[in-house]
This record gives sequence, structure tokens and C-alpha cells, in this order.
Amino acid sequence: MRVALALPLEAEQRLADTADYHGHEVLIRCSGGDELAVRVPQLPVELVVVQATREHLTPRLVETADALGVRMLVVADDEEEERHAVRAGIVDAVRGPADW
Repeated sequence: MRVALALPLEAEQRLADTADYHGHEVLIRCSGGDELAVRVPQLPVELVVVQATREHLTPRLVETADALGVRMLVVADDEEEERHAVRAGIVDAVRGPADW
């Protein structure tokens, strides 16, 4: 599966390092959601893995993924991130940490 990542650096590195083993190809790695929203339309991304923080899970990213039909896996490490995900319109965030 072709994926894009918008995660804290440590989680991003861990997933990128193990992606091939799990059958994934990381096409994009971004430090924030708005940057990823600009880059996703440029490549054939099938899944966006994003941390449910204000920096990573942005309205622009949610709108872009929705418009393009790109699936999002939203990871929430704590209750604050779960609340942010709900405010962003995500009702099915998964509990972190991010992993394949």
C-alpha cells in the first residue's frame, strides 16, 4: 500500500523504517498536516497515517483527503488527541502509538 505520513519524528522514523517489511511504500513524509495536504494530490497515495495533534491533523488535510478519496488512519495517543480528532470530524481514531 502506498502511504503518506504526518507523525511526530520518532513515530515517523519507526514506521518508515518498517514499512517495506509490512508491505507498504512510504511516498511522503511531512512534519505537518498542511504540508501533507499540498503534497498528497501530487502522488498516488492510498492511505495517510496522521497523528491526532493540531500540527498534524489539520482541517486542510482532512478536506484534501476527503476530496481525493484517500483513506486516513488517525492515531490518538491520549484523550486530548482523541478530542482533537473528534473536533476535526474523525470518529474512529485508533489508540496509539502508531504502528503497522
